[in-house]
Amino acid sequence: MLIRNPGEFDHVARDWAVKYAGAPKREKGEGSGGATAESIKRKNLQAKEREEKDKLAAYVFDPSFYHNVFGYFVLTIMQLSWI
Repeated sequence: MLIRNPGEFDHVARDWAVKYAGAPKREKGEGSGGATAESIKRKNLQAKEREEKDKLAAYVFDPSFYHNVFGYFVLTIMQLSWI
C-alpha cells in the first residue's frame, strides 16, 4: 500500500523517523509551504500586536460621546437656573 501511495509513505516515514530516530517534529503548518519555527513565531507576534492595537482602538476619543455629556450638563444647569 505504501509503495503505491507516495504521500502516505512520506507521512509514515516521517512518523517513524520522529519515533525511532529522534528526528525533530514538524511545527504546525510546516510542510511544502516552507514554514519554519521563526516564521511561526513571527506570525504569532504579529497577531498579538494586532490584538493589542485593537484593544487600544476601543479607547479612541469619541467626540459625540463628550458632546452628548456636555449637552446633558448644560441642560441640567439650565433647568436648575429656572428653579
